[in-house]
Amino acid sequence: MKKNPNLYNVFIGYLIKKGNKIQAKRIIDSTFFALSTKFNLPFSVILRKILRKMGNSIEVKTIKMRKNTHVVPFAITQNRKNYLLVKKIMDSVKEDSSNRSVTEKLIDELTNILVSNKSSKSLQKNKLVLKQAVSNRSNIHFRW
Repeated sequence: MKKNPNLYNVFIGYLIKKGNKIQAKRIIDSTFFALSTKFNLPFSVILRKILRKMGNSIEVKTIKMRKNTHVVPFAITQNRKNYLLVKKIMDSVKEDSSNRSVTEKLIDELTNILVSNKSSKSLQKNKLVLKQAVSNRSNIHFRW
C-alpha cells in the first residue's frame, strides 16, 4: 500500500529549483512557523485546515473529440489533489507582482485561505473549478 504524500513534501517538491532543496525547506518552514505563531495552531492543524478549505476531489480538463472541445470533470486521487492544491496556491503567489519575498507572499495567501478571505486568488480558482464541474457535468461520458 502506497502512503499518501504529506502536503508539506508536495510544497517542497514544487518549490525545488535547480536541486536547491535547502532553500525550498527554508521557505516552507519559515512560512508555516509564521502561520503557527499567528494563529496559535500547530503545523498539522494548519495543513488540515488548508486541505479542508481547498481540497477538491474534482479536476476539470478540456478534451478534444473530432472537431469539438468539451470541458469534462474528472474524479482525482489524493496525490493529484495535493499537487493541484499546491499548484493553485503557488500560481497565486507568482501572480502577485509586489516586491516582497516568496515567503511573505505565501504567508499572505495562506492566511487569506485560513480566514476564508474573498481576496484569496486560490479560493477563487477553486470555486471556478467547482462551478465549471457543475455546469459541465453532462459531459462526463466524454471521459474515455
